Amino acid sequence: PLDYRILHEILFHLKRELLDEETSHERRRWIASIGSLFTLTFVLGLRGNEALMLDLAGLINHFHQGKLENPSYVVIPLLGKFKGEDYTRYHLLLAPDTTNSGFQPRLWLEWLIAAKKSQGFEEGPAFCDNEGFVLPQGPFNDELIDQLEWARDTYPLLFSKDMDLNRIRISRSFRKGSTSRAQDLNLDQHVIDTNNRWRSFDKAKGSRPNMNL
Repeated sequence: PLDYRILHEILFHLKRELLDEETSHERRRWIASIGSLFTLTFVLGLRGNEALMLDLAGLINHFHQGKLENPSYVVIPLLGKFKGEDYTRYHLLLAPDTTNSGFQPRLWLEWLIAAKKSQGFEEGPAFCDNEGFVLPQGPFNDELIDQLEWARDTYPLLFSKDMDLNRIRISRSFRKGSTSRAQDLNLDQHVIDTNNRWRSFDKAKGSRPNMNL
């Protein structure tokens, strides 16, 4: 699992680079995508491929509406074969504006929307390449390793001596880190399992499980 303190330092490092006037526009757009994906994956306890299903048009619509109606939360619309959905409707998740652990989903998503609009995109996958096609996990994992190496050199006390950075991946490590953080905060296991609803669907072997509302 990825320790939330390490992710904090990485996101702060990325934020400083994004706001640096000497950073190129292309790099700033990429950082907006990286920071948003890292934040959402951890805060919502998602797998890496699930976060890549973020829909840009839905995000923009709910983002502006949410700022007027309830700025404490931001709506995350995922579109795809996700937790029982089948590409015909959004799976809507709520993320706080700022978490108790200090993560800032709304800030990163605002930068992501601005970055996509600067490329001329207002619909399609939010995490897309210059042609508008959804990005694979590979480039994000490559950036993650680079950031982890920087963090280990800068804050070595946050890393155990036997930690293998190459085993940390967006697909699993963020969700495990999110769950570990929730357990450290003594959240009820029912709350954790409700957030990680993929477990129930896995046990149901693809069908919709019977769960309390």
